[in-house]
Amino acid sequence: MEIYKIAIWAILFLGFGHSVFAFKKYKQVSAEALWFFSASLGLIFNGFLNYINLNVSNTLISNLTIGANAFQTIFFIVLALYIRKTTIFGALIISIILLVLSVIPKM
Repeated sequence: MEIYKIAIWAILFLGFGHSVFAFKKYKQVSAEALWFFSASLGLIFNGFLNYINLNVSNTLISNLTIGANAFQTIFFIVLALYIRKTTIFGALIISIILLVLSVIPKM
């Protein structure tokens, strides 16, 4: 499960980095800035959910985590089709790892 921990930290890092970049990219509060920032919240919350899933044995949490990871992976697949940037492909790879490892039963 060490890879799962690394992937969780990676998605959290991307989320926090995305939130910091929002303030650098947008100099004032606007609808675009808030939408950009909200994406970072999604990454951060997904990372927290995966962290809870890693540390708590609960069927509901596991199912919610798998669902969240599936939606996040689908989103990054679609995003990668439209925006071809290294960070998006990296986020897609991390999302796939999170999805696969959240499905595997914890030992």
